[in-house]
Order: sequence, then C-alpha cells, then structure tokens
Amino acid sequence: MRPDWIPKDIFVYIAVFTAHLGVFLNGTFIAWTSPVLVKLTELHDNPLGRVITNSEQGWIVSIGVLGNWFGSFISGILAKNYGRKTALIIMSIPILISFAMLLVADSIWIILLARIAGGITCGGMFTVDPMYFGEIAAPKNRGLLGGAINFFLNIGILFVLCIGPYTSYFWLHVILIVCPIFYMVVLLLFVPETPYYLVERDEVKAEAVLRKIRGESDVKAELFQIKEYVGSKSDNHSKLSEIFNDKATRRALIIGCGLLVFQQCSGIGVLMSFGQLIFEEVNDFLPSDLSAIVLGFTQVTFSFIAPPMTDKFGRKVVLIVSHIGMSLSLVVFGIYFLMKEFGTVHSIAWLPLTALVFFKFMYCVGAGTVPLVIIGEIFPQNIKGTASSITNIACSATAMVLSNSYTLLKVSVGIGYTFWIFGATGIFATIFIALYVLETKGKTLQQIQEDLRRSKKSVI
Repeated sequence: MRPDWIPKDIFVYIAVFTAHLGVFLNGTFIAWTSPVLVKLTELHDNPLGRVITNSEQGWIVSIGVLGNWFGSFISGILAKNYGRKTALIIMSIPILISFAMLLVADSIWIILLARIAGGITCGGMFTVDPMYFGEIAAPKNRGLLGGAINFFLNIGILFVLCIGPYTSYFWLHVILIVCPIFYMVVLLLFVPETPYYLVERDEVKAEAVLRKIRGESDVKAELFQIKEYVGSKSDNHSKLSEIFNDKATRRALIIGCGLLVFQQCSGIGVLMSFGQLIFEEVNDFLPSDLSAIVLGFTQVTFSFIAPPMTDKFGRKVVLIVSHIGMSLSLVVFGIYFLMKEFGTVHSIAWLPLTALVFFKFMYCVGAGTVPLVIIGEIFPQNIKGTASSITNIACSATAMVLSNSYTLLKVSVGIGYTFWIFGATGIFATIFIALYVLETKGKTLQQIQEDLRRSKKSVI
C-alpha cells in the first residue's frame, strides 16, 4: 500500500526525471570545454602535444552545432515514427561515441569530429525531451516537471566543472563514457512511452500508461481528450509550407524560436563554454577553477527555485523578470572590466563573480527553463517533431555565431563592452515576451492551440 506522503502520481515524476537525465548529458557536453580548453592551452596533460590557437578554441566550442542541427532534424523524425522513448535512447548513442573518440584523440581533427558527434545528442535531447514531458505531464504539474530540465542540465554542467580541473584528461573521459551507458539502462527500466504517441497505435497500452502515471484507476475522460486532440491533428499534413501558412503554428514557431534565440543572446552559452578562461582574467578573488565551480553550484541551487515559480506566477512574468535581471547583472559585469582598464580593481575583485551569480539566478528563474516548457506545450501533435527541430536549430545557430564571435569581440572592443552587448538584448527580449508570447499556465494542450488560433496578434 502506498504511504500517504507519496503522491499518487509519483510515477510521472520518476519517468520525467529519468528522461531528463538526457539533458544531464547535454550539460556534460556544454561544460566540457570549460576545463578542457585550459588543458589544451597548456602543454601539461595535453593529448595534442601542443597549445591550441584562439581560432581552434572557437571551433572546438562551436562546431558541435553542426551535429546539433542533424540531431534536431533526425530526432524529430525518430520521435514521430518510432516514439519519444525510442528517440531518446537512440540519441544517447552519439555522445557515447564522442567521449570515446575524445579519450583516444591525438589531433585537433579527431576532437572536432568528436564534438560534432556529441552535438547530435545535444540537439536530439533538446528536441525530444520537451516533447516527452509535454505529453506525459498533467496541466497542473507541467511547469514543475518541465522546469526541472534546467536543473538536470545544470547538474551535468556542475559535474564536469567539479571533476574536469582535478582529473587527468584520460580519466575525465573514462568517467564521461559511463554516463550515457547508465542513461540508456535507466531509460529502458523506468520510462514509458507517452499516451499521446500510443493512443493511435495501441489504445489499451495508452490507457495502461495513463493509469500508471496519473495514479488513477479511471482515466477514460483524459484518454478521450487525448484521442480527440490527436485525432483532430492526425488528418493534417506537416509539410513546411503548410506549417508556415497556418496562423497558429506560425505564431507558435515564432514564439519558440524567439525565446531560444533571446536565451542564447543573453551570453549564457559563452559563459558556460569559456567560463574558466573568463575567470582567468579575474584571479584576484578566487582561482578560475573555483570560480567556475561556484558559478555551477549556484546555478544548480537556483534550479530548485524556478520550477515552482513557473507554475505559481505564469510563464510570461518570470520570463520578463528573468531577462531584465540578466541584463542588469551583465551591465555590472561589464563595468568591472571597464574600470579595470583605467585603474586598479583589487578592492572590488569580488564583483564579477557576484554579478554572474546573480545572472545565473535570474537565468534559472526564467530564460533557462521556461522556453523549453513553452515549446513542449505550444505545438500541435502533427508537427511537434518538425517544429521542435526548427526551434532547436535556431537556438544552436545563434549559439554558434556567438561562440565564434566572442573571441573576436573580446579582442576588438574588450570583455566589458562585449557583455554590455549581450545585456542590451534583454531589452528586446522583454518587448518580444510582453507583446507576443502566449501565457500557457494551467491550460491543456488543446486549450493552448485554441488560444493560438484565435489570437489577433501576429507579426507576419
């Protein structure tokens, strides 16, 4: 008999959190550059036997986007034709190959190819995982379960930041190889297929899954709603031309792409990828490796705060507050480096880390979590795979441009002005969210589609 303190729908939390471990793998891929770039810019523990150039640094950080695009595209097809669970399992294989290649890498080309392979998993997870939790969660807890994506991403980032500087290049990759293997095993054991996918193929199994994840014996009403929703979309084609010509799906695409593009324009990708190297320039307060760990630890801690706020205050409010807060923190961060150019800043050496801790707090509150929650909610059944792929490609393309531009901007205008540019994008993000983003809190997927269709707002 289930104890009273255990929620009756506990299995939905187990299933979604297990699936979110795929985003943990993404976190290890993203943060890998922070400690490893330091190793590759020194001769000690460097598998290449030489120091890499600034240009090679930029390509190591950004070339994974090529894999990300492919992963986004192929995972959407896999999820549609073979199911969300199967897609998650298949998408965990490329990063296993990536870490194995990095383990034996002795040339820059092997490292670049490995980063492309890892990017396939990154694109696949960010495409399929929002689809998975969006279809398995109930409206009352979709914000909480979706918001947990950022927590698992940050755990993966912190994991690498903690072990990367203190283990050899070889043993770091041995440890990382174990992670995707473990993920595939727990996926097979604890994650069911979504009832939205199953209802068209095996209604009996869909009902059984629904009873298990809701903790209810009678789920006929919800099953009927799912059948009605899926049935209303299954007759529609999902050609790109038809997607863009339909008002509701066009608006959903603009919302999804816009939120992820503005998320990256905040500079979060640059901070994650170049974090330890950035802190090398502020060594007066803490060593660069410890500063990166502090930042990663605070980001994990703040990830606990965001999911409840998403369901309590709504998506739009937390997004607006998040972008305003991030912009203010980047302004302060930039001021430090501008002051450093004109005099001593030893007395305020604590300021950059403090500013970035506040930045990570505001990022976790909204911009880091809510876009993926909304993307898991706003697309109709027949185009979820294709649309999620498009939004992820837009996100990764932005990240690639910014990663390659960072070193150039830093040399041209300095770190201070570079992060002021990132901070300025928060103004445009706030305007976009206030005027165009749909509030989805507490609504069923069918209600969200109805709101998208009858909205009079359109930018195209």
